[in-house]
Amino acid sequence: MEEIGTTEAIQKEILDEARKAADKVLRDAEEEAAFTTAQAVERARNAKETVGQAADVWIARNRAEMLARIPLEKIRYRTALVDGRVRKALASWFEGMSEDRIAGLLEEHMKASSSIFNGRAVNIRYKGLSKTRAVAVVQKALGVPEPAEALEDSKLPAAGLVVHSADGKMTLRATMDLVESDLLDRQRGELSRALCAEALKE
Repeated sequence: MEEIGTTEAIQKEILDEARKAADKVLRDAEEEAAFTTAQAVERARNAKETVGQAADVWIARNRAEMLARIPLEKIRYRTALVDGRVRKALASWFEGMSEDRIAGLLEEHMKASSSIFNGRAVNIRYKGLSKTRAVAVVQKALGVPEPAEALEDSKLPAAGLVVHSADGKMTLRATMDLVESDLLDRQRGELSRALCAEALKE
């Protein structure tokens, strides 16, 4: 009988120890979970602050860059506007130009090459001029004999002339698109001031 009581006491002691150990394990687990959760919350808070700071820096930098570009964009826009108006006005002017005026501009454009072609036999192609006028312009501008061949060529990019030396070594194109380009290069400022004075003041 005494042995049974001793056994029960031992079992009770073992169970108490087991409960105590289990309680300790649960408490430790709860504490660990709470610590881990607190760390996670802190990391999330820090990450949020870091992202917020980075976003603020990015916004400030891009705002500064945008503000710095505004004057340049304004200049670019104004330049494009003025250039477009000048080109449109020139195109309109050339469109209604008489044959006499076209011939005069082509002759002036070709004179720079007169020393190269002087006296050489040539052939020509022309567009937007009569054959007689085309031949006369070439002879006067370049100091060459009457071309052996003068053919109308609708494929030229604009009214004007193409001169080929008879030996095939030299070619000169004098068409109104080139005259317009040359005029823009030399007189762009004057034309811009004449046509777009108000836009240039801004």
